[in-house]
Amino acid sequence: MTHPRKRLILLTAVALAFFASESFAFASFQTAAPSPQHPTVVRVGLAIRNLAAIDEVKETWQVTGVLTAKWSDPRLRYRRSENSEYYRDLPATIWRPTLEFTNEVTSTNFRLVDFYAYPDGSAVFTQAFNATLSTDLDLRRFPFDTELLPLVVQAGGDDVDRTILRADPPDSTVLKRAYARLAQWVPLSLSARLGTVP
Repeated sequence: MTHPRKRLILLTAVALAFFASESFAFASFQTAAPSPQHPTVVRVGLAIRNLAAIDEVKETWQVTGVLTAKWSDPRLRYRRSENSEYYRDLPATIWRPTLEFTNEVTSTNFRLVDFYAYPDGSAVFTQAFNATLSTDLDLRRFPFDTELLPLVVQAGGDDVDRTILRADPPDSTVLKRAYARLAQWVPLSLSARLGTVP
């Protein structure tokens, strides 16, 4: 018997350099969660909006951004009428993946931004987040320091075995500018890496 493995996606290394509606017309509609025998592929995008703080002593950092999950579910298909919107908002009874940061220091504050489907059954679930994460820093003397700050995203709860996470580069961005509270750090890039953990 094989042991189930947690599927995770390592969404990236924010590299830093150190420098001086039309609503759905069904009230009782539900979709069951996918099964481990037929897991759903979920594309995950991560948009970094602000690096609020970096604590070099505690090796923690605070970040705000938007986490987007996209998947396809044939049960969500609908016929678009001429006067209807391009997408439809989905009710809370529809299954959506539970995502979490595995390197969070405290529970991440997630806030629903949007949850909708396109006529072809493609679903989009967007959440804003404010997270405090930990990482091992390898600090060097000015001006030669570059750090990688990982955001390790994985499916949570029962979704660990019923989803397969994939990176979604078009929805993954980082603002390449210095922040007022972090004048000495400048974001350089955002990259993604996929992996699994036992």
